[in-house]
Amino acid sequence: DHDVHLDLALEMAEADLAKRTDAGAWDAYAWALYKNDRAADALQASEKALSSGMQDAGFFYRAAVIRQAVGDDERAADLLERALELSPRFHPLHAEAAERLLAEVR
Repeated sequence: DHDVHLDLALEMAEADLAKRTDAGAWDAYAWALYKNDRAADALQASEKALSSGMQDAGFFYRAAVIRQAVGDDERAADLLERALELSPRFHPLHAEAAERLLAEVR
């Protein structure tokens, strides 16, 4: 998640998804797609991750970033609120980014 070797990250996420199709694999694939400037494709993968029902602040944050990238600010705000309600300090960097993005999309 440091924006290096993004093509390799996508290859690894695709390989992982070929072996397992759980929420974590879909989430990683969605994020790798997003980081490779494929937000529309990432949206579909992110929906599959969220459809698992997993209650994870990181999932919600990454899904929100993807929604914002495709212009769905309303859904992004909902997901950011869920992430921050579930765990206000869910990640040392992403929690603050979530708060900033929420202020932006509201």
